[in-house]
Amino acid sequence: LGEPQKSLEFHEQSLRIAHEIGDWRRIGERLSNIGACNDALRNYAKAIDNYEQALYFLHALGYRKAEGETLIDLGTVHRNNGEVDKALKIWKEALDILNQIEDPLAEKIEEQIEWYSRLFMIEDFTRDVIRSYLTRPPQAEEYFEEVSIMVNDSRLPNEIQALAKVLQKILVGIKNPA
Repeated sequence: LGEPQKSLEFHEQSLRIAHEIGDWRRIGERLSNIGACNDALRNYAKAIDNYEQALYFLHALGYRKAEGETLIDLGTVHRNNGEVDKALKIWKEALDILNQIEDPLAEKIEEQIEWYSRLFMIEDFTRDVIRSYLTRPPQAEEYFEEVSIMVNDSRLPNEIQALAKVLQKILVGIKNPA
């Protein structure tokens, strides 16, 4: 609907009707839709709760595709809330389901997991580089070699290569202070 608050109200009304008629599938779907609205409204705790409730119904009914998609959405809420570790774990669970049912969405989720895993690697690596600079300057040479490899690795996404280039410049500065 384009307006999360209005969409939320609509889906909550639809959820009440689904409860009244005992339609478990629609209950799961509506809870998932309500989760999306709460995510858009940045009500992350509510969105997480909605998605977890939706997963209960979808799993119980054996709707594997909807379960996988809802796990993707749940992971995204965790990512939006700054919990990328938790998001990765949930996305991997979704990937397992999507692979089991041979859903083409699995490939996209696998790429997303790989991208965020690399981003984590860069974040950890950057933290290590800074610590190394402050506490163990000789170790900076090892990092320089690793970053140089990353800069030239065409398999890495452009964003990661660009970040590696920035790190490479930082390390050149560490090695050759002006």
